[in-house]
Amino acid sequence: MEVQYVSGGTASSVGIKPFATENFAAREAFRPAYDRVADVLVATLDFTTVLDVGCGQGFLIDAMLSHGIDVQGIELSPAAVENAS
Repeated sequence: MEVQYVSGGTASSVGIKPFATENFAAREAFRPAYDRVADVLVATLDFTTVLDVGCGQGFLIDAMLSHGIDVQGIELSPAAVENAS
């Protein structure tokens, strides 16, 4: 499999599907699932920092922050970033 790095251009220029801009409010329903994922990760692994690549609206970031984890996120979609929590 060929690895492609994004350097300039847009996400779609390297074949990445754009983040859907509709129904951001409806995605709030997924927040409890991210909370549970964070709970399991923190309970089973020993770490203090997380890089969330493709962080979308930042639900996992919020969940990790609530556990005191140092977390950073990267998101290519301007629409997702604008609607991040």
